[in-house]
Amino acid sequence: MKILHIVQNYYPSKGGTQILFKEISERLVKIYGDEVIICTTNSYFGPEKKSFKAIALADEVVNGVTVKRFPIFRYHLPVFRFLNKLCILLKIDTNDFFSRYINGPLSTTMQKFIDDFDGDVICASSCNYLYMNYPLSKKAVKPFVFMGAIHFSEEVQYNPLLSGVLNAIKKSSFYIANTAFEKARLIGYGVKDDVIKVVGCGVDHKTFTSTLSVVDFKRKYKIGEGKVVGYVGRHVPSKGLVLLIDAMEILWKKGEILQLIIAGSSSDYTKVLQKQKEKLGPYSSNVIFISNFSDNEKVDIYNHIDVFVSVSTEESFGIVYLEAWACKKPVIGANIGAVRSVIDNNINGFLIDPANANELALKIEELCNDPIKSWEMGLNGYNKVVQNYNWEIITKKYRNIYEQALYGTDNASKEALLVKDICFINDQQNDMKG
Repeated sequence: MKILHIVQNYYPSKGGTQILFKEISERLVKIYGDEVIICTTNSYFGPEKKSFKAIALADEVVNGVTVKRFPIFRYHLPVFRFLNKLCILLKIDTNDFFSRYINGPLSTTMQKFIDDFDGDVICASSCNYLYMNYPLSKKAVKPFVFMGAIHFSEEVQYNPLLSGVLNAIKKSSFYIANTAFEKARLIGYGVKDDVIKVVGCGVDHKTFTSTLSVVDFKRKYKIGEGKVVGYVGRHVPSKGLVLLIDAMEILWKKGEILQLIIAGSSSDYTKVLQKQKEKLGPYSSNVIFISNFSDNEKVDIYNHIDVFVSVSTEESFGIVYLEAWACKKPVIGANIGAVRSVIDNNINGFLIDPANANELALKIEELCNDPIKSWEMGLNGYNKVVQNYNWEIITKKYRNIYEQALYGTDNASKEALLVKDICFINDQQNDMKG
């Protein structure tokens, strides 16, 4: 197959969507011999972000995947942000006009490339970007798989989708949901059950092995005595980091000897967290911030914490739980829809009220003081990753959806697919002999 993947950013940009499509794209090329093209912006950051840093290479091939990066127009953003806030303040309904063009990306060359794509199937992410409206276009001639990564909240009344997006989902060949919770919410909005495929994300558990000793790890990051509680991810309010610090303070005041690592790229919100740390007084030295770390260093962090905590209130999946499980660590997450679809409470982790610091403190304390339960939960999580969430499994699920979008599921199509797969296998065998 010739496949077009459209994403807002791509490697070397970092983020969940970037990782997902890089891993899937490279495996589609390596395992199935597909031709995969990435259509993306030339920015390290989302097109709607205030920060902009250009990626120099416009076109390149990364591990067999063709990457095409397009420049984006951003000069309208300050004005549109101001007008959008003004309309919200004055309660003027703009039908999401300003939000759509703040998200963008605005790029005539990128849009033309998408419209002119001469291939088999298109898969794009995430939900509120302009290119996700492809199914509504008169130029939409290719099967389109909509990967939304929608962060639904517990409030059923709150709809995070911009106007028109729901129609684009309904007109897509298929919708890929990260969780059963996401699927249920979309069905509630009128999307047909058989259009939605629940897949999720993945990790390569074989790469999550650290060679750094505990002593060297603690020396490297100046970590004190006791068990280590860790968080890895973005510094944003929705991740529950203030709640985590409050829970740790409860435990420190009880006399528990614990350390807290908050690892992730710095942001404006990091200043809020630093102030929260300063308020801890004598316990402030127990909080260690780690930023700008490599993938290898991330693996070291996961391997040398004792409990992973991310009580995020806005998730479409939560790949960080898989990463912690890949290192056989127990996890604690918020008891919200998407996370409930990933963490099995009392089996591979705990689910807690994301507004209850005392409950979080109790669960951290239980795992830190019960090594047998901690080990069993971590092992259960590891087994879940191996059986359900390794990249080969996820890639196969994506490819099956692409095949259904392209060929359908009738017997003639299945026969054609079988012949195609046999031919590809024979070609591989001939190449090996050669």
